[in-house]
Amino acid sequence: WISEKPGVTRMIVQDTMGKKSYEWETASESGLNQAILDLEFLSPGLYYLTIETSGSKKTIRFLRQ
Repeated sequence: WISEKPGVTRMIVQDTMGKKSYEWETASESGLNQAILDLEFLSPGLYYLTIETSGSKKTIRFLRQ
């Protein structure tokens, strides 16, 4: 993710019913950031990952096989 300024980033994984499956907060730097999330515990299916930074919020969907 790209952060406009340093701060805390929150990542939330939800299933298609909106149930929160995972939540994680991490420090982010200004500019490009990356993280590797171990989501092996999730059952196969469609999920939504929301990344919230101090200046923006973006949701993407992904398929756990």
